[in-house]
Amino acid sequence: MRVARSLSLRILLVALVAAGAGFAGTVGVVGALRWAVARLAVRTLQEAAEDPRLARCDLRPEAWFLARAGGLRVYAYDAESLRSYHPLAPSLSQLKGGQSPARVGGTQGLIRRPVSGAVAVLRVAARGPCSLLALAWPPRSRTEYLWLIGTGVVSVVSTGVAMLGFWFVVRPFLHRVKALDKAAEAVGRPGFGQRPAEEGGDELDSIFESLARAHIRIERDGRRLASRLKSLQEHLTHVAHDLRTPLASLQAHIEEALDVPGRAEASAVLQPALEAALRDCVYMAGLCENLRLASQLQEGWSPVQSQPVALNGVVRRVLERLSHYARRRSIGLDYAISETTVQVYCEPFACEQVVANLVENALNHLPTGGRIGVVLDVEEAQRFRLTVVDDGPGVAPAAMEQLSQRTFRSEEARARDPRGSGLGLAIVNVLCERCGWTVTFSQAAGGGLQVVIEGHIG
Repeated sequence: MRVARSLSLRILLVALVAAGAGFAGTVGVVGALRWAVARLAVRTLQEAAEDPRLARCDLRPEAWFLARAGGLRVYAYDAESLRSYHPLAPSLSQLKGGQSPARVGGTQGLIRRPVSGAVAVLRVAARGPCSLLALAWPPRSRTEYLWLIGTGVVSVVSTGVAMLGFWFVVRPFLHRVKALDKAAEAVGRPGFGQRPAEEGGDELDSIFESLARAHIRIERDGRRLASRLKSLQEHLTHVAHDLRTPLASLQAHIEEALDVPGRAEASAVLQPALEAALRDCVYMAGLCENLRLASQLQEGWSPVQSQPVALNGVVRRVLERLSHYARRRSIGLDYAISETTVQVYCEPFACEQVVANLVENALNHLPTGGRIGVVLDVEEAQRFRLTVVDDGPGVAPAAMEQLSQRTFRSEEARARDPRGSGLGLAIVNVLCERCGWTVTFSQAAGGGLQVVIEGHIG
């Protein structure tokens, strides 16, 4: 998680800053102490150089030294050999090899801090057993060592505590944040979990309670909407079913009226109106059937059945029913059906609606004099191929991929005929998909639309 990375980096940065500050403070204190020691050493050696007792050093150098407060002692050395005649004086062998005393506070001198104790020197004469004075510091005590070790331990422990804060403070917080994130993703779904185990009565618990209330509202609204949708679908199915019979009867009466011979004047007036009424009846009948199927498909209905049905007879029955309507509109409807029985496991009325939707779609978009071809043949590997092609205006290539989308109609189709719900081809696509068939829309050689359905036999 980004929050974990961000908090980890910030905690690490704070730990490093704290450790750096502690180290810098320690270095600063040590530097200040060294400066104070240096100033004290210079001042002590200058006072010793001005002490009248220094004049007696040449008489007995083996016994001469000056004691100062805090355990400090000043011993005399030979500047050339760097040796002291006093048996307790520390060695100054580090000055051999031609090294010169460094300047300390404007005075010739040198400050060293070996483990055995600090040494500061001051040259007071050109030669002789007392030409060099040295200030010896007492060795470090156990308390001083413990203080230095304690300072380092405190720095390390402070850094470690800052790092452990992530595991003992931040990780439980991140665990609760992850639980809230999962709960937020599951709001409105059956996987919505219960309250996280780390209940603290804090703001995070308040957020979870808000999510739980939102989940309850979403579930309640979802059940209410699902109930309304189911009632609407059932009502739509019943209406579509009830309209089938009167529409079929009305279509039959209109066709009979068109076939009745009459006077030329009456025929010229009534025939266009009856033909328009016939088109509306065919359209409404197909729309009702499509609405009924759309409602069933919306509920998850599958058209697959256990008993096979002969697709040859289904195609022939649909084409014979629509051929009379095609002749009324002066549209040629030609078909060729394979003599080999094509058995498919699909509900007969679903197969009829697939063929009827494709043929009616072509009839609705063809002008007078157009032609439609329907071919059902058997291919190798026990597969059938149903082709419906027309020589109409066709579909623009940009809209070809959208033909199977529900309620889609191209601008050209709307301009030719404002009627149409866009359900026909979408239902064809869904029915074929649930039966395991493939549907392909393409442009015919003559410029019209070609639809090919392929699937397994048996």
